[in-house]
Amino acid sequence: MSINSNMRLGGMASGLDTESMVKSLMQIEKMKVDRVIQQRTRMEWTQGLRADINQRVTDFRHSVMSVLSSNNLNTANAFKGNKVTGIPQGAGLDITAGANAFRGSYSIQVNQLASGAVFTSGDVSGINLDGSIEQLNMDFVEDAVSFKINDASFTLSRDTTVRQMLSQINSNQAGVQMRFSELTGNITMTTAQTGENARLDIEQLSGQAFDPSWTQSFGKNAIAVINDITVERSDNAFSIDNIHYRLIAKTEQPLQFQVKHNIEQAVDRVRNFVNEYNGLLSFMQEKLSEPVHRDFQPLTDTQRVDMSERDIEMWEEKAMSGLLRNDRALGSLISQMRSGLFGNVAGTGMNLTSIGITTGTYQEQGQLHLDEDKLRQALADDPDNVMKLFTQTSSAEDGGERQSKAGLLQRLRESITSFSDQNYKPLRYAENMVRISKQINRMNELLQQKEDTYWRQFAAMEQALNSMYSQSNSLMASLGL
Repeated sequence: MSINSNMRLGGMASGLDTESMVKSLMQIEKMKVDRVIQQRTRMEWTQGLRADINQRVTDFRHSVMSVLSSNNLNTANAFKGNKVTGIPQGAGLDITAGANAFRGSYSIQVNQLASGAVFTSGDVSGINLDGSIEQLNMDFVEDAVSFKINDASFTLSRDTTVRQMLSQINSNQAGVQMRFSELTGNITMTTAQTGENARLDIEQLSGQAFDPSWTQSFGKNAIAVINDITVERSDNAFSIDNIHYRLIAKTEQPLQFQVKHNIEQAVDRVRNFVNEYNGLLSFMQEKLSEPVHRDFQPLTDTQRVDMSERDIEMWEEKAMSGLLRNDRALGSLISQMRSGLFGNVAGTGMNLTSIGITTGTYQEQGQLHLDEDKLRQALADDPDNVMKLFTQTSSAEDGGERQSKAGLLQRLRESITSFSDQNYKPLRYAENMVRISKQINRMNELLQQKEDTYWRQFAAMEQALNSMYSQSNSLMASLGL
């Protein structure tokens, strides 16, 4: 029976538990590697936390500054937006007003909707859509028929089905939509363009695709009377004086509506700003002041073996605490955000306090409080300067002048950008991780060499003892003992 060459046997001569002794000696050596592995783990945790904070500030920025956000404060419409009232539900009208629309009372009557040009077949109610186009009384030349719709040419074979014909025409660039309706029993071809200039030119090239039963009607413009002035447009959706109309149905009589300042929209967005800012600030303050538990280091694989999942979770909660305690970048961001928010914005005569936003007690660490009634009053009295308080921009190169003239959103944006640039640098983190991983690999190699050395030393000792015992036995035998 062969013995595995990797199997190490010790203590045969000395009677010592060599394996246990080597294991104990190696545990001391391995502690050096464990400390570096723990250092790497803390780096991973810290970088993950930095990435989390970076994502939170990015999400905050997107929510209050991006045009894609419904809570965006970075537009005139957020503060000077208008709302339309008075149109009853189901009236066949959709009317909205932009920030620069004239406020007041209006009337509108829809006399005609815009429509496209239409080409309609005779009664084909009995057709099978998966059957040949022969059902449509086409005249074929050499089993094919060719025609043009506007500038698009088509050639269909006798074997083409009605469904395939509809699909080919609809997917082409003819600018028409062709459908069969079971309700009317007709095939209709309608232009995507509406209005009296909508084009639907049919030209039979070879054979006859459309027999004389097909009839054509021309497009029509939308006609409405707004404040006693007749308005004609080629589309059912149009804008006049920053009021946007979408006509859905004719009306029997004039309808009255009003354009009013939408103060509640601005209040909702500012309330969201305050809530999101407070949430972000609270999280960052928590991380900045978390206690450090120096006795709780990242667990090694050996330590995890005898611990329950709950124990591991509780241990790591302590070990992760305080990773960003007194972090300079995070502390600087908080300081810049707080100082930037409460400075006056040049040219507006306003700051946050002017519109009802204040801070609480010292213990609240900068949390904002909103007086909604004071905000409503400011929006009613001076919406332009409330808007500038948030949205005004400055390109001044001098730092003090730039800070003074910049609105609150620019100040926050520049603070966040500066923080993200210095706080989260994946390339530097990756380089550090490569460096420390190489260090761990090298230390493990030295650890293996150290273990081999211990085994060689114990083996040499066993060999020396064996030699000594052998010489002693020989001596005793020669003496007859």
